[in-house]
Amino acid sequence: MKQTIVESPVGPLLLSSDGKGICGISFLNDHDASSTEPDEIIIQAKKELEEYFIGKRKKFTIPISLEKKGFAKAVLEQLALVPYGSTITYCELAKKAGNPKAARAVGAVMHSNPIAIVLPCHRVVGKSGSLTGFAGGLEIKKQLLDLEKQFF
Repeated sequence: MKQTIVESPVGPLLLSSDGKGICGISFLNDHDASSTEPDEIIIQAKKELEEYFIGKRKKFTIPISLEKKGFAKAVLEQLALVPYGSTITYCELAKKAGNPKAARAVGAVMHSNPIAIVLPCHRVVGKSGSLTGFAGGLEIKKQLLDLEKQFF
């Protein structure tokens, strides 16, 4: 496993690769983490994230390596399809993943999303459109949504 800390407009991010794909992008939020020499996947992820933050990338092409199964996997696959600059509610995402009554379960999947930004859990909002829970904090969620609206 390789992991590298990269700076971003929303603070430091920890990028992790298993050699087959990106398996983690997380907000450091004052946590310590160590870096290793980046592999090709991390280098590509860093480049694509830099392009995303300046509005030049609306879709990510880096390979993703997920170990999720069942409903969680279905939710993350549907999450990956949520278009840049738009939002979806937990209920709508549950429906798209095959279980319309599982909005709370979608929330749990979003809470454990291992690949922030690329799997855009920041685009998932409450039923009324309100910003709710986000691993990086609601201020970063708002920053990401505002960034996408700016370049949409």
